[in-house]
Amino acid sequence: MRRQRLGNAGFVRDALHHSLNRPGRPWKFIIHHKKILEQQFESRRHGDVRKAAWHEKYLNPSSRENAPSAEEWFEQGYYACDYDEALRCYSEAIRLNPKDAAAYYNRGLARRLGDDLYGALEDFSKVIQLDPTNADAYYNRGIVRRDNGDVGGAVKDFSEAILFNPDHANAYQSRGNLRRDKGDLDIALEDELTAHRIRQKKET
Repeated sequence: MRRQRLGNAGFVRDALHHSLNRPGRPWKFIIHHKKILEQQFESRRHGDVRKAAWHEKYLNPSSRENAPSAEEWFEQGYYACDYDEALRCYSEAIRLNPKDAAAYYNRGLARRLGDDLYGALEDFSKVIQLDPTNADAYYNRGIVRRDNGDVGGAVKDFSEAILFNPDHANAYQSRGNLRRDKGDLDIALEDELTAHRIRQKKET
């Protein structure tokens, strides 16, 4: 996938909004980037230097007197506007907190979107090591393995995702697609129908 620049809300969130993993993340740290930019502009326009400086801290944690925390690096990565910035922020979060499964997960998403499949595979595998029942990590690792041509490994990961989340429609659909490609039409159809039923159920 070609690198691209998306809006201020964050390229990872826009591209894979349903997949973003934020277990236990305190929402008090989430500040809408656009709103802060607008507030900063208004503060500067009215000559309120102190307020503008406060807003700048939340737009750029590295400008703070104290070094940013792992949580702050994570939040900046979550709202990053390009791959390189997101990777830098999540890598800093991981450096400060090597057991943060969510940071590895989101960095894996960024690497996958940036076609760094080997790096994405490593990150999703690390998530599984830290959080062995994370269905989305198995699913995304399965996608990476599929894209790398490891069909057997992908089917296994999709099956693990289903084991830990029996309502994972995307895992059923992806496993069904691979089974259909292999000529296993009956079990492929079963997976595809299951995915359809789950999606219908969620829509009602």
